[in-house]
Amino acid sequence: MADEPVRWGMAEQVEPILQSRLDADKRGGIPMEWVLWRFGYQAQVDGSRLVLPCPFHADSRPSFTIRVAEDGTELAGCWSCPDKAHGDLFDLIGWLTGVTEFAQVTAMLPGLRAQLAADTVWASMPRRVLAPPERQDPETLGALAASALAAVAADHSLLQQLIDWKRDTDKGWQHLTPGYLMREWRVGIVPDRTETRQVSNPDSAPYDSYTRLVRGQQIVVPHFDAAGLCRGLKTRYVGGKLYSMRGSDLSSLYGAWRPRRFDTAVLCEGESDAWITDRLAGDRMDVYALPYGAAGPKPEWLDFLAGRRVLLAFDGDEAGQKATKLWTK
Repeated sequence: MADEPVRWGMAEQVEPILQSRLDADKRGGIPMEWVLWRFGYQAQVDGSRLVLPCPFHADSRPSFTIRVAEDGTELAGCWSCPDKAHGDLFDLIGWLTGVTEFAQVTAMLPGLRAQLAADTVWASMPRRVLAPPERQDPETLGALAASALAAVAADHSLLQQLIDWKRDTDKGWQHLTPGYLMREWRVGIVPDRTETRQVSNPDSAPYDSYTRLVRGQQIVVPHFDAAGLCRGLKTRYVGGKLYSMRGSDLSSLYGAWRPRRFDTAVLCEGESDAWITDRLAGDRMDVYALPYGAAGPKPEWLDFLAGRRVLLAFDGDEAGQKATKLWTK
């Protein structure tokens, strides 16, 4: 129905239909493995993910991965490429084609679906179905969040580095401080750790080994639910995007654990938007963010926000406009 002409009386249904179609594509309707294969890149199975040499930088080992998130969405990326560390189907198509506009990428989808249906060679190949990771125990995630918060309390220079870096492109970051992020949003860092490495064949005894100190370089953003349980973690390097730690359950609105103080709430697209908005308007309204960026409402989110005046603070791009229409239907 998504590809049928719009008839009179259907206008109010168009957005949900299109959103459903796009979500279905991201959940394997158009497999990422097939998209890469069409561009000449062959992926191999590695446990619960697919791996291949990164198409976007000189790669001596398979560093580009495809995995499945908890909601069934396929995600891909290479941690050595800061601008391609974490993306969905639309991001992948854009990376491979050089198309940057979301509308232009989505316009390619009907043609890709037709090519996939007609691809007899692909149809003859064995299917490799990736399973989503099992969700982590909230107690385990909570312990990791506490460790990250303790680490940043001992040395918050990495958070300051992030703030300084973001100030150049987003003036709102000038209002943020490491202490505020630690105190109000429980943002931490991966702590330093010791790592033992073997330097000769471990099958021959004795063999040599050495221990080194590995400096924590990742920022940790925990997601707690309304009951205060840690359901998931996002991490990022200073110059990269936030991405979900495997096993995280990011189903709650970000900030849902914070005390409700006002009858007005503002809903942002992402965590950093929530930090800035809360710093500027947190004395007048409660601030929350969607866990996965621009998206339509879920029943549990509507229940959580019920009875309050909600202000939408989504981006003005096409994804943000689409989400706004879904929230205001």
